[in-house]
Amino acid sequence: MAHDEVVRLVDIKKTYYTGGNVAVPVLKGIDAVIRRGSFVGIMGVSGSGKSTLLNILGLLDVPSTGQYFLDGQEVEFLTDDDMARIRNRSIGFIFQGFNLFPHLTVEQNIEVPMVYASVPRAERRERARTLAARV
Repeated sequence: MAHDEVVRLVDIKKTYYTGGNVAVPVLKGIDAVIRRGSFVGIMGVSGSGKSTLLNILGLLDVPSTGQYFLDGQEVEFLTDDDMARIRNRSIGFIFQGFNLFPHLTVEQNIEVPMVYASVPRAERRERARTLAARV
């Protein structure tokens, strides 16, 4: 694994089961690498597994099979406390308009999760400014 890889997914599969025990495969073998500093879009038709993949990337769900490495560490072996710390400090989602605060600027909306994570004001403003400029 290269040192600039933030995310590496190896054959990630996710299957849900209906009440009648019918398997519904949603992710069917995702392989991906996301490098530090890159921007990635996840696109697809409704029901194609975008939200499922985001939930796995955000450590809110686990794959049925496959390996997920985050900053070189396989997430399967992280404790719940470790995952909570990572979600608080390292993972951020910028949602569509209905989850943003309409009275805040783009930069201020980007800052909100960093406030909860106790990131110092100057650092969070600089990070927000940098991210907003890339959008």
